[in-house]
Amino acid sequence: MSNGIDASDWLVDRHIRQGRGEAVAFRTGRRSVSYAELADQVAGVAGWNRADATARTFIDGWTRTGDVYECPERGLYRYIGRCDDLFKVAGEWVSPFEVESALLGLDGVQEVAVVPGLFHGLLRPAAFVVCTPDAEITEAELVEQCRPLLAGFKRPRSIRFVDGLPKTAVGKLQRAVLRDRLAAEVRGG
Repeated sequence: MSNGIDASDWLVDRHIRQGRGEAVAFRTGRRSVSYAELADQVAGVAGWNRADATARTFIDGWTRTGDVYECPERGLYRYIGRCDDLFKVAGEWVSPFEVESALLGLDGVQEVAVVPGLFHGLLRPAAFVVCTPDAEITEAELVEQCRPLLAGFKRPRSIRFVDGLPKTAVGKLQRAVLRDRLAAEVRGG
């Protein structure tokens, strides 16, 4: 499954720029990670009655989307995830989207969500998996199948099988509910 976005098709009259507003200069073979900021007329507010969130989102005519992309090859952007979903493991950034994409490609997995969890005092990926109705798969089998797909620090340290994932009324995944669930388990609650 490719999550690459061809800039020539998608980013017409849009720009992606890095941190302080410099234009992104991509060189072939050089990995560069950028936040998406759109230089367009965009109507809306970042948070209803939240002036601070709106101020952080709309800056100098740019709209900060909160999406993070990398461009390892000239003109091909690859979606990394939402900047507020990324987390560090052993000094390396982990994209839940990347881990979820790997797990979704495995037989028996219908839906998945990855969040950071504490394991022996260290932050590691934890996965919540909804299996297909006929699936008979174990945690150990899923972890083993992830071995060739993900670097060691990206592989889930635990997999919890659930009947469904918490979502909002419009179907958006509620990662905070899953993070809170893990934290409560660690506290013994």
